[in-house]
Amino acid sequence: MDAEIQKEFEELKNLPEAERDENQQTRFDELNKQAETEKTEGKSKELQSALAQKEHWREKAEKAENKIKELQTKGEIATSTNPMDIVKLAKALEGNSEEEIEFIARNAADKSIDGIIEASKDEMVQIAIKGKREKVSKETKVPGPSSASALSGEKSLKDIKNMTREEHKEWAEEQMRKATERGEGI
Repeated sequence: MDAEIQKEFEELKNLPEAERDENQQTRFDELNKQAETEKTEGKSKELQSALAQKEHWREKAEKAENKIKELQTKGEIATSTNPMDIVKLAKALEGNSEEEIEFIARNAADKSIDGIIEASKDEMVQIAIKGKREKVSKETKVPGPSSASALSGEKSLKDIKNMTREEHKEWAEEQMRKATERGEGI
């Protein structure tokens, strides 16, 4: 309603019903009906807007809940915040390197605290970690010092130098046989 029509409606509204003539009453009824229609349309638009917002936020909430459930089933988020569970996890992973902990987590059935604890106790996981540790230990192990006398079968270089051709041949064959037995070769 524009301002002029609004003013006319207010004047007719303030006029007692008994004092209104037939034309004024008809005009008042028309304006009153128009005002109610506009109010209803305004409320209807507000209501539609509110319902649309409600639906929008409901959809967002449902999506968020579904995402949380999906992540929980995948085990990507922990559902337990019990401090004792965290202590149990720390105890189960104690003594493992960061690389080993990542290996345990990768081999867990799910990424929950209980899943990781179970994986840390799994025999195959423990065997794999033990094998990796042994491999690293062998690779980093420094070989023991070797001396010429150990390689020569307890004969000094002077003794080897003074051997006859036949003695030298026998000594070399003996060294080859010993090395083959140890799996070393020459």
